[in-house]
Amino acid sequence: RIRGPLFMPISQKRLAELELAKARFASTRDSSAPLIIQFIGSMYLPRDEFLQVVQEKLAFKGIALTINSDKAGTSNDDYWRVLVESDIIFTTTLQGPTRGFMDWIWVRQAVFRYAETMAAGTALVAQCVEGGFPYFTKDSDYLEFEGVDQAVAELTALVSDSDLRRRIAESGHATMAGYVQENIFWKDVMKCCQRD
Repeated sequence: RIRGPLFMPISQKRLAELELAKARFASTRDSSAPLIIQFIGSMYLPRDEFLQVVQEKLAFKGIALTINSDKAGTSNDDYWRVLVESDIIFTTTLQGPTRGFMDWIWVRQAVFRYAETMAAGTALVAQCVEGGFPYFTKDSDYLEFEGVDQAVAELTALVSDSDLRRRIAESGHATMAGYVQENIFWKDVMKCCQRD
């Protein structure tokens, strides 16, 4: 969870479905419609407080951030639809609350939203992962933030620059699609298992 590989659940079939759904949505999208910026994830301290401050600062700039609790009460198809039909997905790597089966919750960890958002072809703004994250390149595949003010700045940049938003979404998707097509994460697991 700290360095991966955590993207194995995205199959080649799912990737193809997401690409088709994104193309359909893009072809019917009203270009004058407001941008859709969303957070999807479980709510707990300190994440909920952090998100509330980001949401308030964005609102002051006239930018709406929708905060959705995790997939509870929604179907898997609805979850993927939200990812596909968003212009920007915003996520954190904050962990919690403490549960007996989890370890290292104090370390910011890569979350599934990285891979899922990029597979859906949507621009991603995500918190940095401690210990480095070798699979995606910040400022190319996604925009990275450290703290409230930088999160607001990166989200604002994507809202105000459609070319940047498109480049981030396309680069992230191309990188993720390559990993899915080449089964790169399974190959990384096998490499680690073969070490002495």
